[in-house]
Amino acid sequence: MSTFLDYYKVIIRNEKGYYRWAPDRETQLDVEQFETLAKAALAEEDMEKSVALAQEAVALYTGDFLTESAAEFWCINLNTYYRSLYTRLCRAAVDRLLKLGRITDAEKLCTGVIRLDPAAEEFSVFLMQALIKNKNPKKALEHYDYIASLYREVYGVSPSAELEAQKALAVQELYGSETSEDDIHTFLLAKEQEPGAFCCDNNVFREIVNLQVREMRRNDTPAALMIVRLANRSIDPEKRAVYMKQMEGTLLNELRAGDPFTKVGANQFWVLLPGATGENGGLVSRRVFNRFQKEYPKSGAAYTFKSLDLRHIHMSAEEKATEKTERRKA
Repeated sequence: MSTFLDYYKVIIRNEKGYYRWAPDRETQLDVEQFETLAKAALAEEDMEKSVALAQEAVALYTGDFLTESAAEFWCINLNTYYRSLYTRLCRAAVDRLLKLGRITDAEKLCTGVIRLDPAAEEFSVFLMQALIKNKNPKKALEHYDYIASLYREVYGVSPSAELEAQKALAVQELYGSETSEDDIHTFLLAKEQEPGAFCCDNNVFREIVNLQVREMRRNDTPAALMIVRLANRSIDPEKRAVYMKQMEGTLLNELRAGDPFTKVGANQFWVLLPGATGENGGLVSRRVFNRFQKEYPKSGAAYTFKSLDLRHIHMSAEEKATEKTERRKA
């Protein structure tokens, strides 16, 4: 009875100290099959035939080329080549599937690409387009929330304008038609409100600040802006994401319930403190800093805190000049 080792001896030979494929044996490589099918799919003008070839090729691609040797010099170019070919193939296939009205197939293909490479944002855009066309805007919004959170936490970036546009279309599709009381309740109140501060995206935070400024001008109430900045410079993105997540948890637990804050870029949080002045903001900064040290005593993160009186930030140039004049007179 032949063994597994005997099988390899048939197809691999050692000649003069080198291993080589047995020249008298026919072999097939999945990478060659993938490349042949992918090129044929991209060259095929008939959309149905092109998509069929693309699906065959995609089924062969299960990840980067020889991941265990990916850092080897000889492997880098091949790895890049096959990944680029796969991305180009999937982009063309999704476009053709959408044109053919095969929405579910387009969803499946996009999901597969995103599973292998979450950073391939264009396929998140395609996926949301497919979900909206397939009358599933709720799932499109769920994917947006997932991918937006991933980008902020891992890569320190915000979603692109294209993704934001798909989000707007999904919201319009979900709530733009006639709505029932149940729909209204779901949109406004169904999500269980968590205790603690309110972490929101940049656009929401900006709107809240503008509402606060109007309130300040009507009733002369103070408000402060606290800026929390990660001071560590030379750290890798993964460690930065961990440090920022630690501070986010501290802000959620230490700030007053409902105090809004947002992550700005990869290393800052901005916090709105209604009713506080710049001096009060300094007290909040110390409280947050002490809480952070208590919760994460072994963290290597270093943070700086700065508190600004929001009344001064939002003064017009004319208002600031007037205030300076009045101070001189006083």
